[in-house]
Amino acid sequence: MKTKLFLIIPLIASLAACSGSGDSISSSGSSTGTVSVLITDNLTLAYSEVWVNVQAITAIDANGQAVDLYRNTTGQTHNLSQLVNIGALIDAQTIATGTYTTFDILMDNQIQLVDPAGVTTSATFDQTGNPGFTLSVTGQLVVDANQVSSLLLDFDLQQFTYDVATNTVTPVVIQQDPTTLNQTIATVNGQVQAVNSPTQFVVTPATGGANITVDLHATATVTDTATATVAADTTPLAIGMQVTVAGTYDATNLSITASAVGIVTGASITINSEVEGIVTAFD
Repeated sequence: MKTKLFLIIPLIASLAACSGSGDSISSSGSSTGTVSVLITDNLTLAYSEVWVNVQAITAIDANGQAVDLYRNTTGQTHNLSQLVNIGALIDAQTIATGTYTTFDILMDNQIQLVDPAGVTTSATFDQTGNPGFTLSVTGQLVVDANQVSSLLLDFDLQQFTYDVATNTVTPVVIQQDPTTLNQTIATVNGQVQAVNSPTQFVVTPATGGANITVDLHATATVTDTATATVAADTTPLAIGMQVTVAGTYDATNLSITASAVGIVTGASITINSEVEGIVTAFD
């Protein structure tokens, strides 16, 4: 039986985190660095919701060597319209050092558009009938030894075009500077690796990505979905537990300031996360 865990992530200014690059991390190898993969979007008034499912992101260097930054057959579903000036963490992976210049994004070949009147259009990215659609993005990501860096991919909704005749959407994605983000959010499904204190634990993402340190915000809740009990600290947590963590992400320190933690025992987790908050300014 699958258990659905719905986490609403409030946009709290005190939880804001910026994604940086070039900061030192501890690593057992001298030829790898850790990359946080983030997505965002540009503002459009044409649609109130734009839903896509991201299944893989691959980085390719000038020699054609490819490395997965994220890959999951289920994928992650995001409402791009809620990510204006906000980054959403896709994954954090430790990869070989080098300069990567092409980023292939594999998405489900379905996109859902909701206009301001609430009318929903289900379209595809092409007419091939294939279940997946791959978009290549040109850019540059330098991964240095024992350093953290961030790759920010901007789904530029202002440049998306919809063809009524073919019911297809032509997407535009560009690489952006992660330091321009107001905030980075994360919803991570994984396993508790360590419990360090009443307010901190370490989670290993189910994607196999780099370990992430989780610090509980002062208002955070830790909910056991099996018993519906709620705690304000890490007391219910134990090594090996499956959890879903929601909060703001700090790419420099590979950490999440959690607003909510859900414990799921003996079941798989389906994550459907949305952002709620008030936009105070557009840059």
